[in-house]
Amino acid sequence: MEERTLIRLKPREEDRILAGHPWIYDNEIARAEGPAVLGAEVRAYSARGRFLGSGTLSPGSKIRVRLHSRSDQDWDGAFSRKTLDAALAFRRRVRDLSSESARIVFGEADGLPGLVADRFVGESVGPDGKLSGRTGSWVVLQVLAAGAEARKAGIMQALNDSLSPDGILERSDAPVRRLEGLPPAV
Repeated sequence: MEERTLIRLKPREEDRILAGHPWIYDNEIARAEGPAVLGAEVRAYSARGRFLGSGTLSPGSKIRVRLHSRSDQDWDGAFSRKTLDAALAFRRRVRDLSSESARIVFGEADGLPGLVADRFVGESVGPDGKLSGRTGSWVVLQVLAAGAEARKAGIMQALNDSLSPDGILERSDAPVRRLEGLPPAV
C-alpha cells in the first residue's frame, strides 16, 4: 500500500466538507504530512482531528484535494469497479443502456472525481466509410484530475468489464488539465 498524505484543515474550514462539498482548496489547509505526489491518496481531518474523508492530491492546483469517499477508502481498482457499477445501476433505472447513449460517469456526482465517461450506442461504420448494419457501443473517457489520471488503467479496465464496449477513446485534452499539472492526452 502506498504511503498516504494526511492533511489537517484550518479551524472552521470543514463546514463545507461536512455539508457534502467534495473539494478542499489550497488555502483551507493548515498542514500536510506525507508525500506531495500528484494523485497520491489523502486522508483529510478537521482542525480538531475529525476525519472528513479520503481523496487524491493535486499539489499544484487550487483544488488541492478531491474527495472520493467519506470513509477511509483508497481509490483502487475495486473502488473504481464498485463506484462505476453504482453509477451504471442509477442510469439503468432511467435509461435503456442497451440502445441509448448516455453519460455513464459524471465526476464527483458519481464518486469518481475528475472523470467523465460517455457511452455512445449506434450503427458502426465499415472500412469503406459506409454504415455497416452492425450496432455497437463506444466509451469516450475524459480524465480531468490527477487522482483519476493516476488510476486510469484501473478505470479503463472497470469500464471494459462493465460495459464491454467496442472501443474506448480518451479525449483528455481540456485546458483544465494544465491546472492539475497534467499534459493533454488523446
